[in-house]
Formats: sequence, structure tokens, C-alpha cells
Amino acid sequence: MMGYEALREVWQGSRPFSTGDALKGTWAATNLSLYSTSSIGYMGSLIEKTNDEKILKLDLLKTDFFNDAAYPSYLLYNPYSTSKTVMIDAGQNLRDIYDVISETFLVQNVSGQVTIDIPADQAMSIVLAPAGGAITYEKNKMLIDGVVVDFMQTSMVYNAKPRIQSFATENNTVEKNSTINLYGKGIDQETKDLIYTFLLPDDTISGLEKTIQWTAPDAEGTFEIKLIIEDEDQQTDTAIITIDVVSEINYAPEIISLTASKKYTSPGGTITLHAEVTDVNNDNISYSWTATQGDIIGSDDLIDWLAPNDEGIYIIQLMVSDGRGGSATASIKLLVMDPGLHTDGDVIAWYPFQGNAQDISGNALHGQVFGAKLTEDSLGNSSSAYFFDGFNDHIKVANQPILNFTDQVTVTCFARPEIIGDKERFILSHGSWQNRWKLSITPDRKVRWTLKNATGQVRDLDSETVLEANTKTYHIAASYNGRFLLLYINGRLESFSAFSGDINSSPVDFEIGQILPDDQMYNYRGILDEVKIFDYALLPDSVAAESGNIMTGGTDPVLKSSFRLSMYPNPAKEYITIDMEGLDHVVGDNITADILDSQGKLVSQISIADFTKREINVSRLGNGLYIMRIHQGGNMWTGTFVIEK
Repeated sequence: MMGYEALREVWQGSRPFSTGDALKGTWAATNLSLYSTSSIGYMGSLIEKTNDEKILKLDLLKTDFFNDAAYPSYLLYNPYSTSKTVMIDAGQNLRDIYDVISETFLVQNVSGQVTIDIPADQAMSIVLAPAGGAITYEKNKMLIDGVVVDFMQTSMVYNAKPRIQSFATENNTVEKNSTINLYGKGIDQETKDLIYTFLLPDDTISGLEKTIQWTAPDAEGTFEIKLIIEDEDQQTDTAIITIDVVSEINYAPEIISLTASKKYTSPGGTITLHAEVTDVNNDNISYSWTATQGDIIGSDDLIDWLAPNDEGIYIIQLMVSDGRGGSATASIKLLVMDPGLHTDGDVIAWYPFQGNAQDISGNALHGQVFGAKLTEDSLGNSSSAYFFDGFNDHIKVANQPILNFTDQVTVTCFARPEIIGDKERFILSHGSWQNRWKLSITPDRKVRWTLKNATGQVRDLDSETVLEANTKTYHIAASYNGRFLLLYINGRLESFSAFSGDINSSPVDFEIGQILPDDQMYNYRGILDEVKIFDYALLPDSVAAESGNIMTGGTDPVLKSSFRLSMYPNPAKEYITIDMEGLDHVVGDNITADILDSQGKLVSQISIADFTKREINVSRLGNGLYIMRIHQGGNMWTGTFVIEK
């Protein structure tokens, strides 16, 4: 007997081959393995040999740790096609050997070594009872000298009483003159059609129906309703429920939503919270707000929370009451993050997928494409994103020391998933949860950000947003700053969790669309674009800029309409000309152009006239990669360009 996590019929010339590495060997198809072999000891205690090597004797009491009084009991099975004789040690005292399966005594008044015959391909469950013991019956049980030897005997006919499994109504408190349903459910071993009798305060209903209706009287009070079920031998069972009749039922208020203007702020900052509350009875609602730290300003459905001066995750709780005993509670977690602790870093890898999987960060971490096909990006640009088939398509980036930075990290991408919900599917992975970090989509269609620190701790963080398949493109960003894990969808911070420690290093390649280099069980199906890895944690506003959103007064990001922006020459030296597709969507004379460096920092901002082509002076910019972001009103144009001098 051996335990295994993965079982292969043939492996390296050996068969069968069991292994403890379920990931590399793939999980056992049936999972019929003795996981970690912990149960082998139990099996060993049960099994005894007989005089025939293929017939084992299993002690049925060995693992019955809290059994009542019982006689020695064994299970035997004859696998042969002919009858076999087995030796059984009956002990020194005289015994009657009873077979529970056939409900017969095999031998009686015996001791010492006894032979019993087991028919071909048959099992026997034997009990070594005292010889000549008094046989009695208790319902379906057979007892010898007061000890059960057979729990389901059939030789002595027994008619079991019926039993009420349930008797209930939708609500035990009802208003006067209202009608409710009463539900009964009984079971009987012998009788198929039980008689249901409902004894109502003003009536009696009897028959085969299990459900009836009762109309409450025009008077308050407590009323008793009884159900009696009866089998064909007139055996019965009874249940009682009580119904309170009132003039009006008070329903507790309900908190429909509890929302925050934003999920984070700096120490001493302010976040506005709003509660949407309803009450069926139109009662006056009182609001009680509490916070683990910080100050609450206000007392109704709209309040401000003044954050404390310390970083941390804080819980704001709301209790609403209707003054008549009805109440409801809800809570929300908010993050206080000190921007003064922010440290800058570099873009380690950037894959715009403009016709290839080349890294334009300058670190030459180029991707090797396996099966993935170039396709249109979310703006309609051809050959500007990759489609992954969900089976074996992936892009591999050879592992390098520069990828294994340990302090902080941010990973971002645009994703349009096509198949989700069937299993976990991996978007980006550098060694997955086993080694370093990964971004995936869970079976419940949420984004999961997972990171492992150098001490072996692993933390998962799931999005609030439930993704839709094959309909939307999402900007996904995940970061770790040494103090918190953070997860963003479309530029909006959705989830966060306290975590610390250096990031663990990965011994394997960075994968796009796949969990690990040798595992294609969880490949991503859909489109991916603009994959970036930073060696520091972007601030929330920078994530919003990455996503194509803007921040409005420190609140949640507002999505802008995006259009194509062409720039030439690219690379440029002194001047660059911009061509803005879809300019007819713009109303107004002034357009603002932002130039950001590869880390998302604003390095230049200019106003340009409202016409389709414009030459911009970029001579003051140093060599490197830049983002051009042009916006006016509700529209935005984005593109990247390179300065080479």
C-alpha cells in the first residue's frame, strides 16, 4: 500500500509510477490516493491474515473508538470463483458464529479453531456471540444477551412508526386576515401514502395533501396548529407549531449599499461615506456610525471619516435601527497610506505587443511567443495585442536576476477574457504562488493577486469586480509596497491587505498566459495587452493614469473615451508630429497634452490648438520612453514614443 498525489501508468519505463509531485505529474484523475499515507496505519490495524493469502479478515471494531458493548466482529470476502474454507479462532469460551449478511448462525457452541465456508465471490460479516445467548429484538435490531449483533435484521417483521421530518410555515408571525401556507413532510418505511391531518384553530383538514393554507383570524393572539401523520397500521407521529397573529409585522431596515468616495486616503485625510437604506414600514431610521480609529463627522446617511495619522486598514461600521427592535449592520474597510513612505523605482519590463513580444523597457527581457496570435487592441489598432487560446498558448520570458527584485512590485496589463468561470486561469505568473507572484482569474470570475514572501508566507487578494467574459477590456494592476498588497480594476483600488517581508525569488521563467513553464492546465483564454512590471509600488493616482482614467478631486477614477494617437517620427529627436484620430468628437478650442516618463510621472504639459495635426517640441526631453496623453472634455488620446539623440 502506498500513498500518492499523482499516478502515471508508465513513467520513465516503470509502471505504475506514483509520485508526491501533483503539479508536475498532474493530479490523480480520480484522487483515489491515500493522501500523505496517514490512513495506512488505520488499515494496518484492521487487517489480519487467514489461512488463505487472498482472504483477509477485517476487524470491524478496531476503528469504532466510541462503540457501545459489542462482540468480536469481522468482515471477510472470498474473491475466488469457488467456495473456500477459512479458519477462525473462536477463543476459549463457547461461541455461536452469526453472519449478519445472511442472518444465519454458521456454527454454534464452538471454541478454538473453527472452519467456515465462504461461497464464491461472497462476503461474510460474522459476529462471535456467546453460545446459547438469549435472542431478543428491539425494532430492527437483533440482540444476544442484550448486546446488538445485527442492526438491520429482517427475519422478525417490524413495522416502523412514521416520522414527521418537518412541519413549518413561511413565517411564524403573520398579520391579521393574511393567508399563509403550512408545509408537512413525513416518512415511513412501510407506508407510501401517509394520512396528513392538520388540526387548525377553527378547522380540521385530513387527507394525502402535505401542504395546506390557513387564513389568520381578525384578532391578535398566539395560535397552535398541530400536524398528525398516520400509517396504514394506525401508528402516528405528531408535531406542533405556534403562530403569532399581529396587527402589523415590523420588518427590519435594510442597508442596500454602503459606499465610499474612495478606498484610500493619506494620514489625516477625509473620505465620504454614503449609506442607502430602506424600510418597508417607513419607520424613522436612526444611524449609528463607528470606526476602529479616526473621527466620524455627521450622523445620517452621509458622513465624512477623518482618517487617523497612522497608516493602516480601518473598519467603518454602520448600524441602522427603526426604533421597534429592527436593525441592520454593514461595514467597509478603508486604507490609510502615507505617500511620504513612497519610493520610486524603474520599469523592469514593458510589452506593448506592437507586432511582437519585445520588451521596450531597455532591459531586453524579450518574450518568446508560443502559439499566441497578434490581434487588434481595445482601440482597434491591428497587430497590437495577443490572443491566447486557453490550451497551450503562452509567452515565455527567460528568468533573469533583474526580474527577481525583492522590495516592491507593480504589475499591470489590459485583459479581455474570453472564457472564465470554469477553473482558475492565469494571466501573468512569475513562479506562481509556489515561488513568487501571479495574477489569475478565479472560478468565481474575480481577479486574484497572489504573492509569496521570502519566509514562505503566501497571501491572496481578490477583486470586488466580477469579470464578464468576451465583452469588456479591463485594466488590471496589482502592487506590493512592503506593507500592503493592493489590487486595482480599471484604475480603481478595490482590495488591499496588510503584508510584509521581502518578495521571494523565482527559479523559473516569467510566463504570460500560463501558470508555470511546464504546466498548461490553467492557461488564459482571451486578449492581453500592455503588460508592464515595475520594481516599485505605483501610487493609486499613477495606476489610474496607467489605466487611462483620471482622478477627480481624490475620488474614484472617471473613465475617459479613448481614441487613436499617431506620432512621427518615432523615435524622435527635436520635434514630434501628432495625428489625432476622432478629433470631431472634441468640442472646444483648447487641448491639453501631457507627457509622462516611463514611471508615469508628468514631465511636461502644454496646450495646443484644436486641429488634427500638430508639431510638438520635445528637444528638452532626455533619451528614453515616454507616454503622450492628450485629453479634452470627455475624450482622451494615448500613445508612446521614444527619444533618441
